[in-house]
Amino acid sequence: MKRINVFIFAIAFFTVSGCSKILDQKPLTGLLPENAIGTAENAESLLSSAYAALREGKMFGECIINMAEIPGDNTTTVNSALLMLENFTWNPTSGYIDGPYTQGYNAIAKANFIIDLVGNADMDAARRDQIKGEALFIRALTYFYLVRFYGALPLYTKPVLSGDQQTIQENAQAARSSVDSVYALITSDLDMAATLVAETQTDASRNRYRAIKTTVNALQAKVYLYLRQWDKATVAAQKVIASPLYSLPADFNSLWPAKGKAEAVFEINYNPPLEGGGVIPDEILPFPLATYSFDKFPRPVPDFIENVADRTNDKRFKFVAPVNFNGVHVADNYTSFLVGLPNNLPGGGGAVDLGYFIYKWRNVGALPFNNPDNYSVLRLADIKLIYAEAENELNGPGNALAPLNEIRTRAGLTALTLANVPDKTSFRNEVDRQRRLELAFEGERWMDLVRYANAKTAGIPHTITALDIIKQVRGSEDANYLLFPIPQGEVNSNPNVKQNPGY
Repeated sequence: MKRINVFIFAIAFFTVSGCSKILDQKPLTGLLPENAIGTAENAESLLSSAYAALREGKMFGECIINMAEIPGDNTTTVNSALLMLENFTWNPTSGYIDGPYTQGYNAIAKANFIIDLVGNADMDAARRDQIKGEALFIRALTYFYLVRFYGALPLYTKPVLSGDQQTIQENAQAARSSVDSVYALITSDLDMAATLVAETQTDASRNRYRAIKTTVNALQAKVYLYLRQWDKATVAAQKVIASPLYSLPADFNSLWPAKGKAEAVFEINYNPPLEGGGVIPDEILPFPLATYSFDKFPRPVPDFIENVADRTNDKRFKFVAPVNFNGVHVADNYTSFLVGLPNNLPGGGGAVDLGYFIYKWRNVGALPFNNPDNYSVLRLADIKLIYAEAENELNGPGNALAPLNEIRTRAGLTALTLANVPDKTSFRNEVDRQRRLELAFEGERWMDLVRYANAKTAGIPHTITALDIIKQVRGSEDANYLLFPIPQGEVNSNPNVKQNPGY
């Protein structure tokens, strides 16, 4: 398959001494040779390259937050290229839709090389295990996003070596494996990763953006939540909650911008110019907070800010951008952004209301589209809510109430009692609400709504699901829109890859 060959070959962009054989390979013929990972230096460089693949715009750098937020009920967009996500008019040739698919398989290809070949590297055994475990985590994380976006997937687990025509042919003709098979690989990878990675990185400053044991446990908890394997979700979540590495800062606003703070379990690391910069702050913040005046990608739906959230008491809504113009403070964090001439401040008659903006990314960096803010993938509050949800589904709200109240009280809301949430249904509804508020604009909402739709089909009711949003927009509960289409280029290049229904 041309796509797989090209993206596997992209591994060659990491350059270290001793990699001349890698750089000499041609993209469609001989890919990485079996001895490509011969040294510790090569292994480390390839692992860094695999993490770098996650930073790209087609993954966490841009596409994932838009695809995971804009179809939901928290955000809207005025960007013409992204209105398809809000209006459910995307199709197999839509530009954004192929991003995580193609770039995701790039990350998977790099992880496959490490998993299969790092055993041959001349290096310390413990470090070899750590590198393999991190690669297993990267592969599991990537497949987890792809299976939730696209459903059944071709499963690629073997590297394509120089002259390995059999694997090249198998990849070119690979059919989509079932969703169950994809999740089986994810859980297997995470189980193995948990036995290989250490409790901490040798350089502890990397613990928030490179996989360690609790990073793996956190992803296990979320995967088991999606599988509705409540017992396994609670066990995995408890391991993270019990770790002294993580805590909930009292000030929610101090979490942002994300940059390795006490609550962070796993982040995509941006560190310009050394490890690349991000683009999200420039795409979501208004000028002059951003260095570039742009058609902002996701922005909060006014109804969410004004009617869903408790703006009087909920401290979490300091993530709405403050209103300043030319250095003059115009209004507090809860108001919409107003722009106009300097003398046209509120009441001056000339200000233009641009609506609300997200303020969880704040540092635009020295240059446009080269931002230092990290992307939060897993954090402690999410894991506590996972535990609360799973424990409630297992045993009811009794033991699930404490972690839920930790999230509420940190936000400035009153603690609940069992009189407020006496049964599984009422408690489930409150967890849903807190996930919506706590994790707003972090790339979780649409996938939660899809998860709720699937749970409702399995007899677990939720107050609002993705099908409700689809019906509001399209007039009917069209379940085909619970998945994005497989990119048309993939279907064209491999006749064994069948398109998702409805596309």
